[in-house]
Amino acid sequence: MRFFDSAFKHGLTEAQIEQALADPLRIYEELEDDEEGNPQDMTIGKTHAEVILEVGVKYKPAEECVFHADEANAQRKDRYNKEGRRR
Repeated sequence: MRFFDSAFKHGLTEAQIEQALADPLRIYEELEDDEEGNPQDMTIGKTHAEVILEVGVKYKPAEECVFHADEANAQRKDRYNKEGRRR
């Protein structure tokens, strides 16, 4: 997995981002393809410290790239708490 510099703009670490992506209760929001036609999504998942993050990932032919990571906004936290519990 590749991390763009923008993934660290909000002070999160690679380890925190990877924890959210590995969360078994994570949920996804599909995003529009990027300007090159690569699919993208926003993953909402928890870290080991129980912080809910939103992580933007784009899927290039040979790699996955994290382009955004931040603490999830209230709407995404609420969605995670509702949908994640059902799993």
